[in-house]
Amino acid sequence: MLNSNIPPLSNSEKDRAVLDILNAGLPEGTLPLWRGHIKVPLFALCFGIEDCFFLAVLISCLCMIPASIMARFLPVTSLLFLVSPLLYALLHLLTWWKESMSGTLDWKRTCRLSFRTLTAMRMLYFGGASVLFCVPQCWLLWISTGRKIFLPWMMSVAVTSVFLYGALSLRFQRMKWRYSPFAPPLLWAGIGAVLFIRESLSVLLLQVPTLVFVFLSFAALSAVLLEWRACLRETV
Repeated sequence: MLNSNIPPLSNSEKDRAVLDILNAGLPEGTLPLWRGHIKVPLFALCFGIEDCFFLAVLISCLCMIPASIMARFLPVTSLLFLVSPLLYALLHLLTWWKESMSGTLDWKRTCRLSFRTLTAMRMLYFGGASVLFCVPQCWLLWISTGRKIFLPWMMSVAVTSVFLYGALSLRFQRMKWRYSPFAPPLLWAGIGAVLFIRESLSVLLLQVPTLVFVFLSFAALSAVLLEWRACLRETV
């Protein structure tokens, strides 16, 4: 028979017990990420989404074939601005869709580390992969346009676009809305449509110096980091 005289644990004692269990269960040598006193191994962030990453890279590479063809007839500024965050958007949507269909989305909502916090951490990886993908992406569009546009200028535009999309995604991530992952790509497609319709805007962007876009890319990166930190600080 259980002893009913055992006093209940306080909240601090419960938290300390949970941390002891987590520290005992996590393998040594894993790099912790910032989240107050909670430590998350890097492999845990990308566990189970390897197929999503493969599909996102494959689809992005396939989409660059028609994009390189359209670059010969459409304003390259609008096209570059529109397609640069493609890998980022695909990684986010495919991961969200897979976990929604498999039921792990609801399961992760019950963890001590909130699902929004986990998604925010993943978005750093998504953004890094997207920035790396900008290199072959810009190179292909540069070749398609006959090397008429300054390649570092194209890179600065692409990186700025990725960071702006990342900040927008994190902003919607902080909203308690079930279909928030669909809002950023729809809004981004609308902005791209405006740029294609108003060709004067594309011509105006071509006149912006490279250093201005470099400055804008750092400003957009600062916005990403601020939104990311806000996501980590919030609780569900």
